[in-house]
Amino acid sequence: MPPLRMYTAEENFRRIRRQKRLKFIVVEGCDDVPIYESCLHSLCGKDTDFDIVYSEGKLRIKKFLVSSTAANAMFIIDKDFDDIGVIDERLVSLNRYSIENYFISEDVISFSLQFVLKCKLIDVRNSFSLDEFLGEVSVATTSLLKIIFFYQKRVAPFVDGDEKVSWSDFFISADNDWRLCRGRIEELISLLNPHDASLDEVEHYFKSNFHSSGSIVGDFPGKMLKHSLQRYIKNKIVEIKPAAKGKFSNVEVLRESLAAVMYRSDEIKLVLEPVVNFLNKD
Repeated sequence: MPPLRMYTAEENFRRIRRQKRLKFIVVEGCDDVPIYESCLHSLCGKDTDFDIVYSEGKLRIKKFLVSSTAANAMFIIDKDFDDIGVIDERLVSLNRYSIENYFISEDVISFSLQFVLKCKLIDVRNSFSLDEFLGEVSVATTSLLKIIFFYQKRVAPFVDGDEKVSWSDFFISADNDWRLCRGRIEELISLLNPHDASLDEVEHYFKSNFHSSGSIVGDFPGKMLKHSLQRYIKNKIVEIKPAAKGKFSNVEVLRESLAAVMYRSDEIKLVLEPVVNFLNKD
């Protein structure tokens, strides 16, 4: 069996410049590649010829867009907290924090659960609801989102690399429960506010500078919610069909299962419409 083809980010950009007859879709991280590839092949048709590659972050994308007029590539970036300051028709920005945030959707989850529960889609939609999860996230993370944004924009740029808080890896779920742990959230808030900025200062900065997607589950970093979402879905599966208690057993299963049907989301279809049009254009 031949080994998997692996390219570095630099090699990916060189390929765009050299293989001008092939269309490329560039995303930020290597983990995002299979999600976008599955989604775009479903939206465009599997016979559409393109390659999807990663850039290792926004700065490399910005550098390429500024320096190259290559017309055989489009670039997809996360909304997150970093605006690269480039307006280019080749650039598409998500309207949620990251691609993982589109997993938090009753449509996407319901399409996956119809196979898990072995029933019709309408029956899943009548039985499954994200209301409890959405309510929990809204209550638990609103203050944390504000302090993360404040830290990322006002504190982190002036902190040495070794002293920066790796907040995106911080585990905020409760032990053995789908709910979020208030104690861990308060601990993270303290770590991100080393100079004890006042709540009024944080609030004012957030209101003046943050551009919301319209919902907390769209704005808050999706990777930090993955454990709670997986546990919530697993609990709901057991409530609906106790015999299916072994389904959605971990976050990797969650990612794979929801990524496979994410193309059914009307929201992601709308966001990726310029990319689909680019790929379908002769």
